[in-house]
Amino acid sequence: MRKLSQLLGATLAALLLAFTVNGAEAKTTQLKWNKSTSKGRTFVVAEHWDVNRDCSVRAFPAAKVVSPPKHGKTRVGRGKIKLSSKYAKDPYYKCRSLIVSGTTIRYTPDPGFTGKDVLKIRVNYSTGDIHEIDVVVTVR
Repeated sequence: MRKLSQLLGATLAALLLAFTVNGAEAKTTQLKWNKSTSKGRTFVVAEHWDVNRDCSVRAFPAAKVVSPPKHGKTRVGRGKIKLSSKYAKDPYYKCRSLIVSGTTIRYTPDPGFTGKDVLKIRVNYSTGDIHEIDVVVTVR
């Protein structure tokens, strides 16, 4: 019985650790982005990076398209991302000119398609935080 109690305690501790990083509870953030492009043009609809507050790279965020667009195709890959921040109060402001490796999602509209297309992206960060992003792409 004691071993079972120790096992359950260790399992509970591991679960709590999985949900907290650096004393902060992981959270899911819902976002909505509007993007636009020209007909037939492939472009990056999302870039995701994961750096520490000292600007060192922490990890590649795991991104996937959970709801694909109806009128185009997407491709998840890795690429170089220039960090930017316009706000001095942003904790990453000092990293604003750094170029890091990160995760990118590219969108290519179907041939001849113009109009609105929608996709949903889910990004998991090393902190345990998750971003769920609805992206509305206007193709002109």
